[in-house]
Amino acid sequence: AESLLKAIEATLESQPAADTGARDALRLVERITLDRKVLDSLNRLAPAPDFVEQLIQEFIRDGSQWITRLQQAAQGLDYAGFQAAAHALVDNAGHLGASTLHHSAGKAMRLSRNGFPGQAIALAKEAADGFEATRRALIEYLQRRTGASRS
Repeated sequence: AESLLKAIEATLESQPAADTGARDALRLVERITLDRKVLDSLNRLAPAPDFVEQLIQEFIRDGSQWITRLQQAAQGLDYAGFQAAAHALVDNAGHLGASTLHHSAGKAMRLSRNGFPGQAIALAKEAADGFEATRRALIEYLQRRTGASRS
C-alpha cells in the first residue's frame, strides 16, 4: 500500500494542474482512512494471535507522541524535529494501511526548509486530524475483530 501511495503521489505531482481526474484519484486516496485489507494480511501473517492488536496499541501510543512532537516542532520552528516526526508517522502509517495519515504526514515530510515556517502548523494540524481519524478506525477495527472472534 505504501509503494502504491508513493507511486500515485509521484504521478500526480508530475501531472499538469488541469488534470482533474488525477486530482480526484488523490482525493479518493486521502479519504481512505484505513485499508483494512492491510490489517487483515498482517493478521494472517502474524507470529502470535495478539500481534496486530499489540501493533495497533503501540501505534496509537507512539503516534500520539509523534503528533505532539510534530506540532511542537512546527510551533518552535524546529525543522529537523518536524521532519523526524513526519517521517516516523509516514513509516508507521504505511505499515498499518493508514492511508489518510500516510498522505498528510507525507506532505509534512516533503515540506522544504523554505516552506517550513509558513505551512508547518497547517500540515501538523492536518496530520493530527488524520491521526485521530486513524485512531478511531483502528479501535473500531479491533472491536469488530474481537466481536467476530467471540461469535
